[in-house]
Amino acid sequence: MEKEFYIQRRPLEKEGYCAPGAVESLLLSFDINDYRQADMYKHISKPEWGTQPREIVAMFAEAISKEHIFAKKNWKFKELEEIFSRPERVGVVVDIQDDLNRIDITTGQKVPKDKVDGHYLDIVGILNLNGKKYVIAVDNSKDEIVQQDEERGVMVLSRNIYLVSQSLFVAMWQDTNIDNTPNMRWGCVVVHPDDNPSFLEKYKI
Repeated sequence: MEKEFYIQRRPLEKEGYCAPGAVESLLLSFDINDYRQADMYKHISKPEWGTQPREIVAMFAEAISKEHIFAKKNWKFKELEEIFSRPERVGVVVDIQDDLNRIDITTGQKVPKDKVDGHYLDIVGILNLNGKKYVIAVDNSKDEIVQQDEERGVMVLSRNIYLVSQSLFVAMWQDTNIDNTPNMRWGCVVVHPDDNPSFLEKYKI
């Protein structure tokens, strides 16, 4: 079984629809090529608000068996480390309050901090560099580019594929649901359809 697999960043077809982009990127890495962002919009019940976490699960469930999908709140960073250390091929969609430095490529201007909002990212691994842990993030934003910010713990690998330090990632790993309830450390783990997903049972307790 090959652990390494290629994550293709898919720019958003519609700015603001980050969830379909995150889902499509992960499915393409699993060689599921016939399920596109446009096919997913029907799951978004209130597009003016954004995508609810359960709607991301519904998007994945249309393309992959439910046994290979598990989403919950209150994940621990240590649990993500465990999952990414396993031989199975996995990706995790997370819901964050985006506090990264971004440039709007349509204007060339920095995106104001008062526009910090909920955002979905693909997390595809965890690295240990010089004694610090970083998540590998794949960001499907279309018109915004995340900037290098080593002081805060952001290192850009290529356009909108970057490392985020554990401390900054955990601080951002929260959002607010449509009913104003907190969505703390929500993540949707997706296992490659050819791999055994039974290890997910451990995290359902």
